[in-house]
Amino acid sequence: MLILSGGLDPVTPPSFGDEIKKTFSNSVHFVAPNVGHGTSHQGCGPKIVKQFIEKASIADLNGDCLKRLPRPTFYQPMVAKADKQKNTGDTK
Repeated sequence: MLILSGGLDPVTPPSFGDEIKKTFSNSVHFVAPNVGHGTSHQGCGPKIVKQFIEKASIADLNGDCLKRLPRPTFYQPMVAKADKQKNTGDTK
């Protein structure tokens, strides 16, 4: 069993994956520390899933690439600054 977790996932955190791994002896759990939900769709996640499906085995799977995925970038819209000025008169 292949278990993938995102370190930033508040709904299904890596600790859930750790618990699942305890139940299945033939399993591997990879964590992408800087990813939220949907690890299998980000960075090298699809490649790992493809390899698992094609080989039907966890042997030789390597999830180290998931550790190198960057944190997502969040942008604050410029509108927020304009709204603050409008509502408070603050020009900073």
